Parts: sequence; structure tokens; C-alpha cells
Amino acid sequence: MVRRLVFAKWVTVAGLLFLSGCDELAKGLESEGDKKTKAALAGIWFTVTEEPDEIPGKTVTVHSWLALDRDGKFTEKLRGLYPDGRILEAGSDGEWLVTEDLFKLRYTAVNGNNLRRHDLSTMYALKIVSRPSSEFSYMNPLEPKSRPLTLKRVSQIGKEP
Repeated sequence: MVRRLVFAKWVTVAGLLFLSGCDELAKGLESEGDKKTKAALAGIWFTVTEEPDEIPGKTVTVHSWLALDRDGKFTEKLRGLYPDGRILEAGSDGEWLVTEDLFKLRYTAVNGNNLRRHDLSTMYALKIVSRPSSEFSYMNPLEPKSRPLTLKRVSQIGKEP
């Protein structure tokens, strides 16, 4: 259940590969635009989404914090607020980068449990829709009719705007 919560907002995104060798190559070939976007994205971001609950017709409010370090590592914390009053928390860690206006995430651990390196369900590439400042937006490039998800910059994990 907790793992479902972690991947709930990403589940519609098809994994686009950026394997270890590709990651290192991409870092060396970063365009100036990608470097600027990556520098602007470093920090802590917050968003609220509504995800389907296990109970038909009910939704879970998910508060998400995503801390993007300048060194290409990230930490994510999710808090699910269920209609029956339950609150579940989950966390994950991984690596991130920006290439050609794609915001790429590779999850390496969920709730302290390491994931397999080449498991496609751990890798995501999201199209950056708006450039970062106090907020930025991205969307699934494989679902052009989907609405972008907007995140707001916050000062710390656990803090809301």
C-alpha cells in the first residue's frame, strides 16, 4: 500500500531509459540551457494531488515534497491523507538530471528498500512545461492531453507554502 502511494503520481508515466552509462555521458554533454535549468531546479518543491483510493469513488490527498540536490540526488517524502482519517507516509531516494527539457528521475530506494538498478518502473522522464522560479510545471510527454503538475518552492521538507 505504501509503495503504491509512492508511485501513485508517477504510475501513468512510461519509463524512459537513462541508464548508468547514459547518465554519465549526459552529464558531460549538458547544454547551457540544461545546466541553467538544473541549477534553478535545485531546492525543495511541494505539491498536492488527489489520487484514487482503494475504496471506489474515494480519493486520497497526497502531499509531496521533492528535495533536489545540486549533486543530482533527490529525496521525496509523501503524506497520504485518507478519507477515513488515516495518514500514511512514505519516502524515496534517487538520482535526477535535466536533458533537452526533460526532467528525469531514477528511484533507487523506497522506504529504505533498495530497488533494482534497471527496473523500468523506477525511471521517469517528464517534460518541463514552465521554467523554475518559485514554481515549475512538468507533464508526461506521452500523454499530451494530460494537465501539467505544478510544484511550489518551499524552504524545507514538511513545510507547505
